[in-house]
Amino acid sequence: MIDPVQSAIHVALNGLADRRSAIDDNIANIQTPGYLAKTSNFEGSLQAALRGESAANLAPRRGVSMAPTTTAGNNVNLDNETVESISTGLRYQAMVEAMNVKFRTLRTSMG
Repeated sequence: MIDPVQSAIHVALNGLADRRSAIDDNIANIQTPGYLAKTSNFEGSLQAALRGESAANLAPRRGVSMAPTTTAGNNVNLDNETVESISTGLRYQAMVEAMNVKFRTLRTSMG
């Protein structure tokens, strides 16, 4: 039987890694004319994992930000990307710690 907590942590780590990648791409292209900021949504997959659905079918979904663009057609906002980067990093650290707690619990239960 699949442990829904472990599955949810796995989905969250993958989703947060994908979101970090999208943020990195956005920051790297902050001055690229016509570049539209990428988004990554995994919260729906996380909810499915918590319901016990198979994590193998749950992947983050990439999208494009619909935020207003500048005259160059670019819609990357460095302030928003910086805040999202920090938030994503903190959430990733929390999920790593949650996985560590899960492994410590398993190790303790095995003696």
